Amino acid sequence: MKKIEDSSNGNPRFELGVTLLTPLSETVLQNSNQKNYRLCTVQYVNRHGEVAKASAAIYEGNYSKGGIEVGKEYLATATVVDGKAYIQMSHLIFGGSIASSDDFIDEMEAAAGNTTLQQRVSQLG
Repeated sequence: MKKIEDSSNGNPRFELGVTLLTPLSETVLQNSNQKNYRLCTVQYVNRHGEVAKASAAIYEGNYSKGGIEVGKEYLATATVVDGKAYIQMSHLIFGGSIASSDDFIDEMEAAAGNTTLQQRVSQLG
């Protein structure tokens, strides 16, 4: 699980892998923006390292791609709103977290802006 950019409303968001436990619901629901979605049950590992289950939504733009199978692990986003986490599952197979700038840029480089390899070597020493 990895924190990603907050939603446009400032709500914390997290990227995670979820395992689909149930088939997608037969019932198609619609949100306030008239976007169709279905519900399902997923399993994930929470921040305490415990396995948890929850409902998730998957939008038509994702489930219409086909190939959604129970037992597979999919990329999902959890948005925290008023103490509840809303999980949105995608059709993409989860292969690990999205890389962040921390994986490539340290604090010194970020403070200095873009540095060339030559500048970096001279800073070291």
